[in-house]
Amino acid sequence: MTYINRTRINGGLFSDVYRAKDSRSNGVVALKIADPDLEQLPHNCRNEVKILKSLEPHAEANHLVRLLDSFTLGDDIVMVFPLLPYDLKDVISHNSRAYMPPSFYHPVPSEESGVPTRKNKMTESRAAEIVTTLLSSLAFLHARGVIHRDIKPANILFSTLDGLPILGDFGIVWAPELDVEPPREKICDVSTGVYRAPELLFSVREYTEKIDIWSLGVLLTVLYSLDCQPVFRDAARHSDLALMASIFEVFGTAGLGSWREVQEKEAFQAMNFIERPALEVKKILPRADDTVCAVFSKMMVYQSTERISANEALQMLALFSGGIRQEVG
Repeated sequence: MTYINRTRINGGLFSDVYRAKDSRSNGVVALKIADPDLEQLPHNCRNEVKILKSLEPHAEANHLVRLLDSFTLGDDIVMVFPLLPYDLKDVISHNSRAYMPPSFYHPVPSEESGVPTRKNKMTESRAAEIVTTLLSSLAFLHARGVIHRDIKPANILFSTLDGLPILGDFGIVWAPELDVEPPREKICDVSTGVYRAPELLFSVREYTEKIDIWSLGVLLTVLYSLDCQPVFRDAARHSDLALMASIFEVFGTAGLGSWREVQEKEAFQAMNFIERPALEVKKILPRADDTVCAVFSKMMVYQSTERISANEALQMLALFSGGIRQEVG
């Protein structure tokens, strides 16, 4: 056996991840082991291997996780990756400190108010390099028609706490060449918790790569927050209905009339919307400057065809040298 001394370090519904030693090089790697017979769509380890192999020649340059090897072991498929021991949650924690937040720090009331949380201490340059690197990764993928479909902190990996982000976990990726879900009949049960784009909540099956842009926008509310938390209510992590309500609380209802892709959806027509103004962007991103706020506003648009692309966001961000106010103390 080439990969020895396996130790389980993570796992989900359909796969487990192990730390292992490569007996040929004596290096340490990560093994992702999945049984394709137990998977349910959109999870598909065969597709994950296929798309990662196609991306491998460009992976390192575009900050995508590298597939070092893949093989079958009994009924299982094994994928071998570099061991990336940290994710974005670890980096955020490393760039923060514990404190007891005043209730007004969070624009949406939290069920966990009064519980010690983190005070964001991330520097201007660190936030900027994380955002621009992730946008570059998405620009590369989207130019090839690839939709990641699960942008969240746990899938943004790092080799060191001060290194550049690497986009990982392509387990529910969509790409034209995979030929599993027709472009206009994609599965909507994708993305995770508060990072789900609003069109997914209304079963818009012809969604595009713009769901990744929305998810990244939610990540910005963490990176540019005061308390290292996403802007949406805690209950929104577990309920689509609560997430919809929280989205409308934050971004308002003024744009619903021009949200063309959901107008004919039965669930949308059945809802009675309470008119709400959008929160000021500076309240959502209290540590961001005007340029980042402008980019964010273009990312968080209900009608996905009007959402900014990753390339367009990069072009806007290239016009300034920073994007987060340095906090004193």
